[in-house]
Amino acid sequence: MNRRTSPPGHGESGVSAIEVVVGLMILCTVLLGIAATTGTAARSLTSGRLSMENAAAIQYQVETLTAQHFDSLKSGTAKVGGVRCSWTVTGSDVKRVVLVARLLNSYGETVRDTTVLLRTDPDP
Repeated sequence: MNRRTSPPGHGESGVSAIEVVVGLMILCTVLLGIAATTGTAARSLTSGRLSMENAAAIQYQVETLTAQHFDSLKSGTAKVGGVRCSWTVTGSDVKRVVLVARLLNSYGETVRDTTVLLRTDPDP
């Protein structure tokens, strides 16, 4: 039987330069994907926080208007956090309150959010 043996260092064990380059390319692609995802996640968190703060400010103003006595409810303005609110009250037996909140969205643009409340006199 003739067996052919490879000289030492010429076998299939070990890593070639092409395998190293391919591995580095895959690693770089994964790291770039992670970096891009991190930026998107940060923007999403900022947008969510801003939306929550705006909603809390509007809710606070709605609760303040709801807590006022029916006869003392009148038009006005207020600033809650970074949200500027103005409201108009119309009607006598049933009061219609239109609350307009001016706030910043996640792009830094000023937008308006309108809420309408209907209040009836608890002591007719």
